[in-house]
Amino acid sequence: MAEAVDKEGWRIIALMRLGAPVPGALQNYLFGLTRIKLITFMLVTLIFNAPQVFIFTFLGATGRASLVGDKPLGLALLPILATVAIFALVTWRVRKLLSAKYEGG
Repeated sequence: MAEAVDKEGWRIIALMRLGAPVPGALQNYLFGLTRIKLITFMLVTLIFNAPQVFIFTFLGATGRASLVGDKPLGLALLPILATVAIFALVTWRVRKLLSAKYEGG
């Protein structure tokens, strides 16, 4: 992983922050073993953790509202579809990069 981060820089951190199954504390430790600059690490972490924070907050608020009956659940459809679309685009991009790397390399 250290070699990949040294080579690809912020892209690897961005992908890991968007939705990796590895806990954040372990990611922080592993990224600390690389040569990535601290300011790059901090900015990428701030930017690419934000979507998860917004999504989890929105889902929590929507779940509470649906249980209490404050608003209809239909309003949650657009953010959920946007989330699915973002994850699909990221997955597509990663697969494209990996296939190009392994076919050309």
